[in-house]
Amino acid sequence: KGFVFPIIEDKDKTIWVGTVLGGLCRYNRETDDFTRYINNPADPFSISDDFIKCILEDEEGFLWIGTQKGALNKFDKLTGKFYHFKFECGDNNIPSESGIVKLYLDSKKNLWISDRGLILFNRKSEKCIRFVNDINNSNSISSNDPGSIYEDDNGILWIATNGGGLNKFDPSTGTFKHYRHVDANPESSGIDYIYDICKDDFGMIWIASLKHTGQGIFDPLKEEFFVYGYNSLNDHSINKDGVLQLYKDTSGTIWLSTVGSGVYYYNENKWRFEHYVSDTANPDSLSSNDIGAMCEDKQGNLWISTTKGLNVFSKENKKINDHYGNPDFFNSLKADENLSLCCDAEGRVWIGHGEEGLLDMYDYETNEFKRFNHNLNLSITCLYEDSDGLLWVVYLKYGLKVFNKERTEWKTYDFKAGDISFHTVYSIMEDNESNIWFGTYYDGIHILNKKTGKFTTLVNDPKDKNSLNTATIIFPLYQDRKGFIWIGTHGHGLDKFDPKQNKFTHYTERQGLANNYIQG
Repeated sequence: KGFVFPIIEDKDKTIWVGTVLGGLCRYNRETDDFTRYINNPADPFSISDDFIKCILEDEEGFLWIGTQKGALNKFDKLTGKFYHFKFECGDNNIPSESGIVKLYLDSKKNLWISDRGLILFNRKSEKCIRFVNDINNSNSISSNDPGSIYEDDNGILWIATNGGGLNKFDPSTGTFKHYRHVDANPESSGIDYIYDICKDDFGMIWIASLKHTGQGIFDPLKEEFFVYGYNSLNDHSINKDGVLQLYKDTSGTIWLSTVGSGVYYYNENKWRFEHYVSDTANPDSLSSNDIGAMCEDKQGNLWISTTKGLNVFSKENKKINDHYGNPDFFNSLKADENLSLCCDAEGRVWIGHGEEGLLDMYDYETNEFKRFNHNLNLSITCLYEDSDGLLWVVYLKYGLKVFNKERTEWKTYDFKAGDISFHTVYSIMEDNESNIWFGTYYDGIHILNKKTGKFTTLVNDPKDKNSLNTATIIFPLYQDRKGFIWIGTHGHGLDKFDPKQNKFTHYTERQGLANNYIQG
């Protein structure tokens, strides 16, 4: 019901989802179902409010939930009971329209709460200290509307505020230091309005703001801001839309969630947002902005198919080193707007054409293309190299050809000859038992046992709810680390197949998918 706000995964791998007016939801992966917790005025141990703003799990496994109406809830997962806390500390007359927006547990296990000022809550004594703005005290917090909280390696707390900039709190002295917009730096006029903060691997603090002049990086050592927001003269800047959330992934890359403009990621090596485009005046740029398939070769180069030929991007010098698609040169690749790509383990690059059914192989040693023409005049829709080094080539409405590169031999699976019962394949995958899976066009899934050479078929059975979803186009196929096979369909959502139980589970828009068309 309504919108989803916070989502966390607890120590037991259970997913907890906070909603707007829909209460707290618990997802159990093993049973694949949800349990919902909502306010019941007749039950003092129910959750206090159905508008959930933030969720945090402590070291003992208790969940702490912040709500719109300002009450803090502690949830005991063993008893299923909620305990409520309303803060009788400091100035409770401070207006609050946001409720509890953030919860943070520091290295000393103190619980910090952003709500009508900054609150330090002692979980044992259930007592609190509220830090509020005092216009007569320059060492008080700069705003009573705090947001995200972050603790650095020295035990210093950094607090984002709406209207008061960035605050640095020293717990040993109980004092705040403020970092705000200064008239001498007009580009930082929006830095006072901060939505989120995040520390990168270099110790810099990233700042998210709805104002493009407030999107910046703060250097704690130099105590200086660097604004990374929109710049009309810089193609590598982000646009004017505000940044709502920051996220650092496991590789250290910073991701920015924006208002209306999708997601950006930051190249920390170049200190900019990367963007590669076609430029007729630059011979080292892409030949077209319409991008198709991509693959990375053994040398680390990125092969990119476009509507105007094939480009090779060097990650080392950040340039397009080669353009292929010039028919005037012998052994040059034919320009084609529908190319399939496969970079094999030996470093060769295989290119399947989408119009004439031609197959090209690029050899780094000779720097030439070798052409394989089976005179089928059919589109190649997919290329795949399996764990044995066999190259699988899929032809539209024909079937398959498998190339043994060591023996330079081809094996054919012809639909018309009755070798296979399907004719159009959109996806190929090898599972952890070396079986080859084929996702087809309205013919279900076909699985080849390479040892026996026999196929197994998985199709929809209207009488069996645990069978494959409605007959449709199968696009992506993926096996996770637990052995489950995930199947994307064209208009019928996502399927999960359990090979041990031979059972499908279906996920559609009703279960929360954005839509039922799964591309990859």
